[in-house]
Amino acid sequence: KAFRRAVTLDKGFAAAQIGLARTLLQQLDWGSDDGEKLIDESAALLQSASTRDTSSAEYYSGIGVLASLRNDISGAIRAHRRSVQLAPQDPDTHYRLGVQLAQMTQTEEALKEFRRSTELKPDYVDAYRWMARVAAFSGKPDEARNHATTTIDLSPNSARVRISAGQLAMWQGNYVVADSQVQKAIALQPKAYRQKGLAGTIALFQRR
Repeated sequence: KAFRRAVTLDKGFAAAQIGLARTLLQQLDWGSDDGEKLIDESAALLQSASTRDTSSAEYYSGIGVLASLRNDISGAIRAHRRSVQLAPQDPDTHYRLGVQLAQMTQTEEALKEFRRSTELKPDYVDAYRWMARVAAFSGKPDEARNHATTTIDLSPNSARVRISAGQLAMWQGNYVVADSQVQKAIALQPKAYRQKGLAGTIALFQRR
């Protein structure tokens, strides 16, 4: 609301435009029903801000998120690299770059960025989740398990963490562990369909 009010009072306030754009994109990440509307408004805000301020990591972070939502992963990587250059001590900039690199299967560089983000923020659960996923697909099962264990230690009551650990165990063929983690996720979020569907998939594999 503060960003919205600031933009309303001063349409040339670039920092407020960038802040509002990033806020809107975060709402989209959480599953907003007005996806296209939020993307268009964010793009317009960032375009307006670009005529006055392109020197902040926040601006390039917003550009990167917007590019990713439009499936322009190369553009997202370029923007997030610039964000890292401008704010190298911000763990979020490294995390966001790591996510995009992972999606382009640039696994070693992605792991490097995730590791840096956890150096700067040792309790960065999402970075450890991504490291577990990337390590698993890079043929590093021990590292993947270690990262998954860390996420559980840091956030034992997160259904998302339990689901990620369950998926990892399933990919590695450990269906007993996978089922255990998914059942814990169901206990944490009984009405969520995703974990119930995953539990069904694991059950099918267990019957083979």
